[in-house]
Amino acid sequence: MKILFVVSNPKTADIFLGISQACSRAKQQYLCFFTGDGVKLLQNKEIVLAIETAERNVACEHSWEKHYSTQHLPIEKGSQTDHSAMISMVDRVISL
Repeated sequence: MKILFVVSNPKTADIFLGISQACSRAKQQYLCFFTGDGVKLLQNKEIVLAIETAERNVACEHSWEKHYSTQHLPIEKGSQTDHSAMISMVDRVISL
């Protein structure tokens, strides 16, 4: 089974960190797509380190530019088209 985490709420940082770390420990296949205010989680170095084991990590380019246009994005920059493609690759989608 492969999971896609769609992260759009920055208040889910603690939950997402725990889930992503659990996936890593269990060698669970997962992907992450950050959109809207969820891109704010990418300012958390602990989260960025935790998701290194994900198959793919993408941030919505529009959302990143809105919040952090002058800062380096630590993961792949993408679009809602990438989001749609990622959904087609997984068995489960978890929205946070």
